[in-house]
Amino acid sequence: MENTKHIVETDDEGDYVMDNESRHEAFLRIATRRVNNLLGMLALIEGMAKSSNYEYSERDIASMLAAIDGAYGRLKMRFELNLTAKTPSQARGGFRF
Repeated sequence: MENTKHIVETDDEGDYVMDNESRHEAFLRIATRRVNNLLGMLALIEGMAKSSNYEYSERDIASMLAAIDGAYGRLKMRFELNLTAKTPSQARGGFRF
């Protein structure tokens, strides 16, 4: 018998859940890759702090960090709402931008 993997579900990013893995295993696999990609992008931004290579103002940095903080806050809120055992429709009504 051939040991093939079948895609059960895909998301907007093209990631998938295989029929031979649990939803938690899929979460860990996908989250690991996405977090590592994010950390790599943050390291690239950190490299821009070298004032010998770039010129920037306090306002530039404040704007950039506010955008990052805002995205982090939305991410954290989404996970915290789901961990409180609310359904997705209930969670959507609890916080808006």
